[in-house]
Amino acid sequence: MTDLPDTLELRGSRLKWLGLLALVSPLILGGVLMVSSGDTIVGGLCLAFFGLCGLVFLWQIIKPGRLTLSPDGFEQSMAGRTLTCRWDEVSDFGVYGVGVGLFKTNKFVCFDRLEDEGTRLASVNRALVGATAQLSDSFGMKPEALADLMNAFRDRALGIT
Repeated sequence: MTDLPDTLELRGSRLKWLGLLALVSPLILGGVLMVSSGDTIVGGLCLAFFGLCGLVFLWQIIKPGRLTLSPDGFEQSMAGRTLTCRWDEVSDFGVYGVGVGLFKTNKFVCFDRLEDEGTRLASVNRALVGATAQLSDSFGMKPEALADLMNAFRDRALGIT
């Protein structure tokens, strides 16, 4: 890709998070109804879990995640956390699908980080997703297209043709 911009900022989709909030809202209401009808243990667990999910989804609607690609590396900000990596500290980017059997439900952009090598968490992550790290969102792109874009930025920065 010779027509890459110097710096590119991608934002997470508010619509995706709104859809997830719409999915958990009836479950939150169910938890409230269960607690109010006297089933405090199951209702409380339901309310706590789905309520927490709802709060995270609401936070992502208010302040969507961001991925910034630059000549030096990339920075991902999501849910109040920031991950910064230089291009020479990461491997190429690939896509891993999570699912059961033939059904792949979620796909993620995965990569290896030099700083993760040799850690227990790295070996667990590699067994689960095929790499030591992954992006938490695809920022409005298909995961395959995002991996290609990030590989193009990385290749340009490292002089790989």
